[in-house]
Formats: sequence, C-alpha cells, structure tokens
Amino acid sequence: MEAVADACFSARTKRQYRTAAERRRIVEETLAPGVSVATVARAHGVNANQVFGWRKLYQSVFLAVGHKADAIAVRLLPVAVSSELEPAAPQVPLIANKQEVGDVPPGPLS
Repeated sequence: MEAVADACFSARTKRQYRTAAERRRIVEETLAPGVSVATVARAHGVNANQVFGWRKLYQSVFLAVGHKADAIAVRLLPVAVSSELEPAAPQVPLIANKQEVGDVPPGPLS
C-alpha cells in the first residue's frame, strides 16, 4: 500500500507560476472567434477554470496594463457649462392621498 501512495505523491509536479505577459498571451488566444477556452488551456497545460479567471482579470484591465495602478485609463464624461440658469423642475408631491394617522382606508366590508 505504501508503494501506491509513494507513486501518487511522486507524480505531483511543482506548481508553475506564469508571468502576466504569459497569462495575457493565453487569454488573448482564447478571445479569437471560434476558439475553445478548454482547447487553448490544454495546449498550455493550464486548467480551463484558471484561464476563465484570467479572462475576467483581463477584461477588468489588470492583466492588460500589467498591474500598474497609474496606467489604468480614466474615462471622463463631456460636460457643458453655461451661465444661464435652467428653470427648476416642478415639485411633485410624494404622497398623493394624505391620510391622518387614525383613519382606516375604505375596504370591501365598509
């Protein structure tokens, strides 16, 4: 029984760490139309679930810019500033029918 256990543990390989550039390259391969993520993952010796995780990171810009916080693009909206004041929108009451605290609304038995 010990020989079987030794064979199982010796088959383990050391964990392989990939650089951001390698992960980015693998993810970009999976983004091509008609390409299977599982096929690309298998070709690179990576679990497909790991590649899906990298794709999420890639889409959120972290892998695309190499983890540099100052390199993340900032998107600003265009703003037009004018000196004229626009009329305020009319106030709409929040409660259409205001009832007193002790009032009971009419029901089917009233």
